[in-house]
Amino acid sequence: MPLSYIIFMIESLILILAAFLTSMLSAIIGMGGGVTLLGIMAVMIPEGYMVVALHGIIQLVSNVTRTVVYRTHLHGPIFKQFVTGVIPGLLLSALMIVGLMQWIGVESASEIKIDFLKPLIGVYILWFLFLRKKGNLWLKMHSFGWEVSVGWSRFLSELRDR
Repeated sequence: MPLSYIIFMIESLILILAAFLTSMLSAIIGMGGGVTLLGIMAVMIPEGYMVVALHGIIQLVSNVTRTVVYRTHLHGPIFKQFVTGVIPGLLLSALMIVGLMQWIGVESASEIKIDFLKPLIGVYILWFLFLRKKGNLWLKMHSFGWEVSVGWSRFLSELRDR
């Protein structure tokens, strides 16, 4: 077996273990697992867009699983508000990707290079850990941060898939 394959397998196992452990952290404490996983992935994965795309997929699976398990505890009006925001968000992100592709002049969104993403991930983690406010303002900022995170995740996933 080539050494690069062995290294790839070790890195993959570390990331799988990190996803499991940070999911346990979120389950036990109720928060912190996602941002911890984001930091681990940013160190191990060289491409920033892959960090965001993989983190989005992992968080999606984790949150959908949690939603299915606790589906009897869902609050209907909040769920409906979320769903009614997701559909326009998907359409808007698709329009943004197509527009960006036309503006840059590439055939595929995978040709778009996003080198500034890893520093933005670092800034987001620092903001999340040290600079965010608590209370009602915190809820507003967290909600806005979630919307931005979902939007970026969708946007970068679309870039990767094209």
